[in-house]
Amino acid sequence: MSAFADTAKSGTCGDNLTWTLQDGVLNISGTGDMEDYLTHRFDGKEITTAPWREYYDTIKSVVIEAGVTSIGNWAFSWCSSLTSVTIPESVTSIGMSAFNCCNSLTGVTIPDGVTSIGSYAFNSCSNLSSAIIPDSVTSIGNSAFSGCSSLTSVTIPDSVTSIGRDAFYSCSKLKDAAFGGTKEEWEATGYTFPLYVRIHYNCTSLEGHFVPMEVKETSCESAGYINYGCACGHEYKVMIPQNHNYVFSKTVAPTCSEHGYDLFVCSKCGAEKKEYHDDELLQHSYVVSAVEPSCLVGGYKLHKCSVCEYSYKDELVQPLGHSETNAEAKAPTCTEAGHTAGTYCSRCGKIMSGMAEIAALDHDFGAWKQTKAPTCTEKGTETRTCTRCNAFEIRDVAPTDHHYTAAVTAPTCTAQGYTTYTCSCGDSYVADYKDALGHSYKNGACTRCGAKNPNYVAAPVLKITTSAGKPKLTWNKVDGAEKYYIYRSTDGKNYKQYTSTTKTSYTNTSTTIGTTYYYKVKAAKVVNGKNVYSVYSNVNSVKCVPAAPVVSISRSNGKPKLTWKAVTGASKYYIYRSTDGTNFSYLTNTSKTSYINSGASSGTKYYYKVKAVAVVNKKNVFSAYSAAKNMMTTIATPSVSITTANGKPKLTWKAVTGADKYYVYRSTDGKTYKQLSTTTKTSLTNTGAKKNTKYYYKVKAVCSVNSNANSTFSNIVSIKATK
Repeated sequence: MSAFADTAKSGTCGDNLTWTLQDGVLNISGTGDMEDYLTHRFDGKEITTAPWREYYDTIKSVVIEAGVTSIGNWAFSWCSSLTSVTIPESVTSIGMSAFNCCNSLTGVTIPDGVTSIGSYAFNSCSNLSSAIIPDSVTSIGNSAFSGCSSLTSVTIPDSVTSIGRDAFYSCSKLKDAAFGGTKEEWEATGYTFPLYVRIHYNCTSLEGHFVPMEVKETSCESAGYINYGCACGHEYKVMIPQNHNYVFSKTVAPTCSEHGYDLFVCSKCGAEKKEYHDDELLQHSYVVSAVEPSCLVGGYKLHKCSVCEYSYKDELVQPLGHSETNAEAKAPTCTEAGHTAGTYCSRCGKIMSGMAEIAALDHDFGAWKQTKAPTCTEKGTETRTCTRCNAFEIRDVAPTDHHYTAAVTAPTCTAQGYTTYTCSCGDSYVADYKDALGHSYKNGACTRCGAKNPNYVAAPVLKITTSAGKPKLTWNKVDGAEKYYIYRSTDGKNYKQYTSTTKTSYTNTSTTIGTTYYYKVKAAKVVNGKNVYSVYSNVNSVKCVPAAPVVSISRSNGKPKLTWKAVTGASKYYIYRSTDGTNFSYLTNTSKTSYINSGASSGTKYYYKVKAVAVVNKKNVFSAYSAAKNMMTTIATPSVSITTANGKPKLTWKAVTGADKYYVYRSTDGKTYKQLSTTTKTSLTNTGAKKNTKYYYKVKAVCSVNSNANSTFSNIVSIKATK
């Protein structure tokens, strides 16, 4: 058969198809369907009518090229050496028994173009281990994969609607079938797998479908296993047999008693395994030694292998017998026994007669004498000597006790006290510990060692004033303090914490006029997460009064006009006046927030202060004085109006009380004025005005007897001269 494979063979296998076979590769090319073939029995075996039937045993690979549309019936049956098949996507059907009994075929890829797989198409392909059927297939014929005893899994798409009888019969290793459709669609195909086959519905691939759920590692003593599960609810267990993990250790050469071998050692438990070589044992390596005869035992030559210790004897010699010799009596000593007279064998020492043993005398020691005096730390020794043989014994003498003197170290605030005991030999130890005294703090410092108290906070020094009638507390900044707590009382006895602040001042705005308030303050800081407080500060008190008014002064017809804003709580205001700014006297009071001193003399400078007054329990409670305000009084300022008289500017005003004349000022730009005239009348016509010129005017009332009483300038008026 092999002679045919070396020479190319060819022929036709369809209307438009040809085949060639060379070096075990059968190539089919062209277009259209492959011819269907028949099978018959010849010379006791099944053969087909396929044109390459003579070369079945030599065909190792089938390559079907694109353009071929079908694989004929019985086309490749009994190609026992066939291991691989290439099928193009142009093929739409695989004929009946097309690959029947191709025992060497392990796998086949069915392309997407195939719509039907014929009956017995892969029957008895005993080495076919997996089959993936594409989405294009709609029918699988009877016994299509029957007898595929190595087939472990199959994937069937939901496009398959018909599966023939015994399609997967006698597939003894088949455990899992993936079906792309639902359970109902599977049942509609009419095919039933044996109970041991797990069907996975809505599943397009078994690769990665099963997930390890539980793993038990194998060991040298027990088997392991892996439990697999899938989303379909199927489970199975794979047992892993117990197994040593032998690792090669070394090669041992043969000896005279054991063949050579390779030694393997289990990496997990250390067990050993020998794999013996098929080699020859070595010759023994004998060492010869002579064993002399004794009185009762014969002599011989001993041959002993130095490798395996195998031995044998030869050249035997008879025993010598005893050699009796006379022995004199021997006196005992302190350490050795004596004996009476008799006979003994001079070779083996056996006593033949007499020679009764006389026990040793033992030593006769004298008294113990000191040979080395003991010290505090070292042993001494004593020696005694035997009176017969001068043998001696030495024994230890225990060290003497230490003789300690005590030195007391007194405890301090932070360190323990203790006593040091010292021996004249230099040895010492410390004992009799006394607890540290701890600090005794007073005013922030220890009275014993002067250490500062880390928990000490100095008391603030409190001062009190008022701000807008409200108590204003101030105090010094306390070193280390982070916050200040303010306590308030209305009777000077019963205090409550009122508020806290991180500042060094506080104004108590929530107070009642007429009430006296008492205050004290504590400083605080945080030590180890907790507040530590000072003692209370000194107590300060203040009576709440209305806020002092903020007064402003202006002129009203030459008279001083005082104005201020209403003060909270005040129902009236007392007004005080002075002419020297030092000595003030009560002038009047008002419930309003302004006052015009209409009785003030013109030309006099007056000073004013105001107090706000609240009535509490029918008693007046006064604020502090306002800031002093002053003003020089004048006569009233004229109110000027302007018209023209015969085209000339004419000014008119009302007479001002206290004025005996009037100064008239003029400007042509409204900025720079010059005195135009003086008149005792209440009108003036500017007859010298130039035609078509605009003029600006203002007037001042004048008191001849006191120039300080002169009024301020009047309002400015302007007009254009028309003639």
